[in-house]
Amino acid sequence: MKLPVVVLAVIVFGLSFHMSAYASEWETVVGQDDLGNMDTTAQENSSINSSTAINAEDRAKGVGLVVVAVPGHGPIPRGTAWLYKTDVLATNAHVALAVKDVLNVCEKESVSGCVPYYLPNQSKGKFIQIVNFSIHSDYKKIGVDMNGKSPVNSPDVALMRLKEKLPFPLSVASKETLKNLNPGDAIQYIGFPTENLQGGNVNCNNVLATTQSGTISAVSDWWLGDSGPEANKVIRHDMGVTGGASGSPIFNKDGQVIGLVNAMNIVPIVKFTKSGKVNVIRTPNAAMVNYGIRVDLLENM
Repeated sequence: MKLPVVVLAVIVFGLSFHMSAYASEWETVVGQDDLGNMDTTAQENSSINSSTAINAEDRAKGVGLVVVAVPGHGPIPRGTAWLYKTDVLATNAHVALAVKDVLNVCEKESVSGCVPYYLPNQSKGKFIQIVNFSIHSDYKKIGVDMNGKSPVNSPDVALMRLKEKLPFPLSVASKETLKNLNPGDAIQYIGFPTENLQGGNVNCNNVLATTQSGTISAVSDWWLGDSGPEANKVIRHDMGVTGGASGSPIFNKDGQVIGLVNAMNIVPIVKFTKSGKVNVIRTPNAAMVNYGIRVDLLENM
């Protein structure tokens, strides 16, 4: 009997329309994927890095859905992001690159007017334009360890600049708190899992996020080993995730952001359509061991 293959996958889903040169408008704005002098360590909302957690209602308002508005196709969800600063979002690098992928297709197919937006949670018809982004310089650059073991993860984080400022930036846990994460700690994420869910699990004109709760299963380095509190950046957890949840903030019991959801273990199921086309369905692994990465990877970006 052939056993199913288990795969670790980032949790953004494929393009939902058929449309690779960069979209000229986005490329002009983004330049070299550089936000420039963002000064994300000291802005007027300095409480973002304080250890004081904001209340649950404001916490939910600090999360939103990243979409690309495509004429003739409507808003296409790409993942979740959250307010790191009043005009700066935090998300996964692969979410930011998924946005760029859609814009590439728009350019290739000569579809004008494709624009990336942030849709704040609990809002109706509110679209805030995303004007540029920056991904972590070490994304997908972590090599094998001294024993030749490949990494299971990398600094999959990005920052996005908004065209306007918003209230409710989230509270980020202190370095000391992050160094003391332990298996069994209660955690929660707020985000937009959409892949293979009824109705896409989201209404882009009346945005409501999903909340999932669970516990930390393990905290490790990129190769699933223990390299100490400073180097253990991978958070394994048992919360249910799927495409669209990428970039969601992971909160500790005090409501502080400790990490970002970014990957899941899946069992790919291959099906064939009547026309012979291969269709791969990503099914969550029953072990419910999924992945996040520590929020301090956003520092010094």
